[in-house]
Amino acid sequence: MPRRDEREEFEARRETLDRGESVARKETAEQLQQRLGTPAWLFAAAQAKFRWAVGQELTEEEYRAAVEAAAREVIRNA
Repeated sequence: MPRRDEREEFEARRETLDRGESVARKETAEQLQQRLGTPAWLFAAAQAKFRWAVGQELTEEEYRAAVEAAAREVIRNA
């Protein structure tokens, strides 16, 4: 589950784009993964962390923010 501050940052970016302050093209997460060359393990981590459905449409900015947050996630054994 994303930490509260990461989730708030992600949602704030999304709201900014939804208000039309910036016109951004949306692509599926899978298309962005291929285009930006995101490693499969990192894509899977972002997909799980932010609960993306297959074919989830995102802007490049939203995608990059989510991938960066997933890359910073610390995984610990229980």
